[in-house]
Amino acid sequence: MDTVNVEKKDMKEKKETNKMLIPSIIALGFIPLIAHRFYYKNGLTGFPWFSEDQVQSGELFLGWKMIITFIIGVIMVGFLVFRYFKYHESLKIEKIFYPLVIYGIFVIISAVFSQYKRWVFCGTFGMLEPVGAVLAYLVICYYTFHYLENEEQIHKILRYAGIGVAIVVVLGTLQFLGIDLLLGTKVGKIFLTNFKDWDSFDSSLPKHVVAATFCNQNNACIFYGTLVPVLFGCIISCKKKIYKCLLILLEIMTVACMIGARSSAGVIALVVSVCVSILVLLCRKKKTTILAIILTVVAVVSLILVCALTPIGAKVSEAFLGTPSTDDVRSIDTTNGCVEMNINHQTLKITYDYSDKDGWSIVCRDGDGEQLETKTIDSDTQKITNIMYLGCKIAPAMIDDSMGIVVEVDDHEWYFLKTKDEKYYYLNPVGKLVSYKSPDFLHIFNDNALSGRGRIWNGSLKTIMDHSYLIGVGANAFVFAYPQEDYIYREYRDIQTSIDVKAHSLYLQQWIENGALALCGFILFFMMYLIQSIKLYRKADFHENLVWIGFGIFSGILTYLIAGLANDSNISTAPSFWALMGIGLAVNRILEERRKPAEVVEMEIIPETKEKTDAC
Repeated sequence: MDTVNVEKKDMKEKKETNKMLIPSIIALGFIPLIAHRFYYKNGLTGFPWFSEDQVQSGELFLGWKMIITFIIGVIMVGFLVFRYFKYHESLKIEKIFYPLVIYGIFVIISAVFSQYKRWVFCGTFGMLEPVGAVLAYLVICYYTFHYLENEEQIHKILRYAGIGVAIVVVLGTLQFLGIDLLLGTKVGKIFLTNFKDWDSFDSSLPKHVVAATFCNQNNACIFYGTLVPVLFGCIISCKKKIYKCLLILLEIMTVACMIGARSSAGVIALVVSVCVSILVLLCRKKKTTILAIILTVVAVVSLILVCALTPIGAKVSEAFLGTPSTDDVRSIDTTNGCVEMNINHQTLKITYDYSDKDGWSIVCRDGDGEQLETKTIDSDTQKITNIMYLGCKIAPAMIDDSMGIVVEVDDHEWYFLKTKDEKYYYLNPVGKLVSYKSPDFLHIFNDNALSGRGRIWNGSLKTIMDHSYLIGVGANAFVFAYPQEDYIYREYRDIQTSIDVKAHSLYLQQWIENGALALCGFILFFMMYLIQSIKLYRKADFHENLVWIGFGIFSGILTYLIAGLANDSNISTAPSFWALMGIGLAVNRILEERRKPAEVVEMEIIPETKEKTDAC
């Protein structure tokens, strides 16, 4: 009778524990599915680089994900606290979580001391990943790790979360085939927008391009790239043929989605991750370790030769390294009592006067203060005759009911106005008059390297050098730290009114937003996981199904972290990633616990057996 009661109690506790996994299942598989029009007041109209007219912003794929992620994080904390006090359930705090705690503490400190608290706590234009969402990621990771106690639960969380993941893959595959259920159908309109927005809703996604329910193609590719090795591990470990066939089909569709996303970052990250994973497997034995070293050397040498000697290498080199900037206008400065421009590496200083009685008087000088010769063409338009200034033209222009000037260089126009106090102002692309000096950028990368990331990295690194950021500006506040007055660069790329809201590097963004100390904790946490996994899977028995799942998760996490070199954290993919991280840690813990009895046998039983044998 007692045995029956114990079994019933165990069954009840087991069901209770399984219920606790529901928030993790939602974070892993269903948050990526959330998409609906979200409106918010951005609060940015007071900044000189943002339009006065855009008081309210709207987007499809971030806002509600942010809210649900935060709610899931709060629910998880509530469950942990409730069960701690009611059932005296101890919290599993292992050493690997210490760096994560440090990271979380400095995220909070950066937010509390930020001068941009409104946006740090509520989210900013184009990102919507405030401090509450960042802390929710950490909670999702720990909570998932805490409540996964055995292999059966690992299979359950992957199985049920897999339903949501499969839907995301199907949506992406249909987009790859040219059928866009989200952006191209009435059903999609109902799903994505409110009734009042149906008529104005329009898709801008090209046919056969995959973005699914993510905010852009890069994030879609990273999500699918992270998923590929995880699915591979599940395929190997799966015993039932019907499920194995379904997983293989899902894997093929996931690869198709990666191709359709047309983002090289995710593909490159996956390839590198797979190569590292193969090396880990080869290093399980001494003979294959030598083979792994030889293959690595051959691969590196071959890659260098291909890049150096073939047309493909030239294209790859151009994509990665970019080409030097050819912009004719290099800088503008209106802070020194004139309009000063660097044109073709030549300094041009312009002053002007205008009155109804005397008309126009425009004076152009070079860097040494010598007046430049001009000739009148087409009414009041003056053209500099010195060929080093590329035929620069200066003409009168009406600006805010006052007479200013327009400077034209190579079909690009720049508007300036002198006020009554004899100060010059630049009319920026959003229609605001600003006392302007072009921001300084580093020149480590070419501006167009890696699809324009070079320019953003140069600006981000310059920002870090200027301010150090031991404590960051606050989560989601990159937009305020980065030099948004980069008007010249944007003019030449026809993106005049755009703003840079992210560093396009997970690690640079962490440094600027949360500070160097938080970044150290962040990197140390993942380094500890990767080292733990490499040690574990070099010795693990791959005949165990759980080992393949854990190894697939390790490879998926590695893919995400490598992709993070050229991509940022995003509310579209981050909740799934952190939930997957929690599962990976739980798998490693379970496998380590399985190894301990074997070590005890080896250390205690074997010596005793040997003694008995000697005695005989």
